[in-house]
Amino acid sequence: MLFRSASTTACTWSTAAAIESPGKSRPLRVEPHSRYNQSAMKVSVIIPAAGLGTRMGRESRKQFLELDGSPILVHTLRKFQACPSVSEIVLAVRPEDMDSAREMVAEVKQTKPIRFVQGGETRQESVENGLASLGADVDLVEIGRAHV
Repeated sequence: MLFRSASTTACTWSTAAAIESPGKSRPLRVEPHSRYNQSAMKVSVIIPAAGLGTRMGRESRKQFLELDGSPILVHTLRKFQACPSVSEIVLAVRPEDMDSAREMVAEVKQTKPIRFVQGGETRQESVENGLASLGADVDLVEIGRAHV
């Protein structure tokens, strides 16, 4: 499985292949790769959106703050919906935010499926929950960010 760090601004990313160590479930090292036919791959984007936004010093979480009339999370979803190489989007949110996140997703024109998973206490836990939800047919995983 390949992992990419995604940029929503231009639907571009750096691709890396996970080189697995025998007998270990985690990659031994990550190397840049461009030899894969990306148009034939199933690409899943995981958006970890369970953060509390405490560093911003606001009561509202960053992903739910409005920008140009829509929550930042909605802008992020729109960018990945418009990205032709993306097959599906997995959104990791806090259990208490699940209903409001579903309402926000309803605002987005869906050209590809959006699935919800429970977010974790940390970004890493949210990403792990997203990874655990992926099917075996996924070739490439992009870890997105809830910002534009």
